[in-house]
Amino acid sequence: MNPDWLTFFKDVIEGRASRPWHVWWREHHETIEPVVGRMTYLKLRFEKLEFAATLLAKHGIPFEWSASGRRAVAYGHLDPSRLDDTTGRPRPEFRERDGSYVQAFCTGNHEHGNALVQKELRRIQRIRDDVQRAAELGDLEYDAEGLLDEGYERAAVAVLTAIARWKNPSSLENAPIDYAIEKLQSLGVSW
Repeated sequence: MNPDWLTFFKDVIEGRASRPWHVWWREHHETIEPVVGRMTYLKLRFEKLEFAATLLAKHGIPFEWSASGRRAVAYGHLDPSRLDDTTGRPRPEFRERDGSYVQAFCTGNHEHGNALVQKELRRIQRIRDDVQRAAELGDLEYDAEGLLDEGYERAAVAVLTAIARWKNPSSLENAPIDYAIEKLQSLGVSW
């Protein structure tokens, strides 16, 4: 196994990678199979970071999952054409919701914004496919980040709190939930 690849896997998992998984895969996928064999190649192709973690453990390389790494797992299962090559997150033009709760928060209508976030969470909870549900929850968390970046802290906290209170998450949904909790803690908000 190429030591540079193992270093990259660790960096993505721990939240220090210089580029997202899908960009690295696009740059390296043709050179991996001859080095690691077909089975390992296929596991990396389809299991992505989950199998990269297995390889790190197999090589005795310690690592700790960061919220960013868990989020990369969820986004890694999306079509790479939907992802931003810099952030690894879904590009805004591919987000399928109307985002009206964002508009409500930005215009100061927090009560209506909160109601729309709850409606959005109910819609996401009805999605049967775990990967799609996790991606949608990740998009909601991404909206909260955007609100925070634009100075709408109260609105961002409302969305992050709703995500942090998500009930019965699947393993894929843990990434956006953990990130929301981590962001709330960094803001000094108890939820």
